[in-house]
Amino acid sequence: MNAAALILCVVIAGADARETIPTAAKLSELLLRGAEKSTSADWEIIDNGATLVYRTKLAGEEPWKVVARLRVVPCPEHPNLILAGYVVPPSEDKRIEGYVGPTGFCGLIDVDRNLVAPITQTTLHCSIQGKPRLELSKQIEQLGQSYAELIAADPKKYGLNDFSEILKLQLIDPRPIKTTCEIIGFHWNQGSFDYRMWTFAEDHRMGASYTFSLRDLLASELAIPAKQYFEEKKSGNGKAESGAE
Repeated sequence: MNAAALILCVVIAGADARETIPTAAKLSELLLRGAEKSTSADWEIIDNGATLVYRTKLAGEEPWKVVARLRVVPCPEHPNLILAGYVVPPSEDKRIEGYVGPTGFCGLIDVDRNLVAPITQTTLHCSIQGKPRLELSKQIEQLGQSYAELIAADPKKYGLNDFSEILKLQLIDPRPIKTTCEIIGFHWNQGSFDYRMWTFAEDHRMGASYTFSLRDLLASELAIPAKQYFEEKKSGNGKAESGAE
């Protein structure tokens, strides 16, 4: 490999995803490629790709609409990699309860590897194989570790037992108690992570193993509105900061 080619490889590896996908509209097009409208619900994209609106068409019922927002989970260490998808925010409307959370229009995008991997409720559809797949797995696990750390900070928020309260009952003298979560592995077929949560105080330790989905990150505080993600690039802020919409 000559020097010019080597320099080109260095520049391309780690390219910001927004160089290839510069707008929410372009991102929306990638996520919706091949999508078909069903007989029970119609949908349209508005707000330059930032919003998806479902309109139900169930027989015998008044139609109603469900609004989903396009959100992005950046990978700060690997700007070429993003998780993106339409997410229905919580609502007081009882009819929408079943729709809240990530929709079927989600995907893992890696511009360095020319990859758009759709994510359904139970599967991550990815054609990358061999060494590139192993390398991508490590990057995905970094994304998952960020979510695992949110869980460690507040297990109850994620519906898990807070072992620190149990551990306190077993200590004669109070000791500093810490909880950590560590990703054990990523399952491509299920698009899910295995992780271990430990709560410990000196030699005392309690733990349990759990799983969560890659899609779960889109409904977390790691995700930011697509508009914000692309505007930060325009303003010269290369690293997107996570935060709720």
